[in-house]
Amino acid sequence: MRIGRNKQLWLGRRHYREIARGQILGDQIGMLKLLFHRETQHLLGVHILGEGAAELIHIGQAVLTYGGRIDYFVNNVFNYPTLAECYKVAALAGLNKLNAGGISCPARVGTLDG
Repeated sequence: MRIGRNKQLWLGRRHYREIARGQILGDQIGMLKLLFHRETQHLLGVHILGEGAAELIHIGQAVLTYGGRIDYFVNNVFNYPTLAECYKVAALAGLNKLNAGGISCPARVGTLDG
């Protein structure tokens, strides 16, 4: 999803209820959002609302601190069933929306070059 008028900012979002752990917890309002740059796909922000937010935010904070990209979440394993799985699913949702818009994605998903 493009953010407002800025065509360079994209969003990947997933609600807790859409993943197994969220369903187990019965959390209907929790969600995780990833804000990233369209062309470079660098992570620009993470928003988490709901149960366990304080225990999840450090994952996004670490990726932000080292200047990581959205594909970090796609290429890494998250325990199942945990709320941390939202990172992977939100990243995939954001990249899928970007690709569905006919926009070329320069992400090097599956490579080790950063």
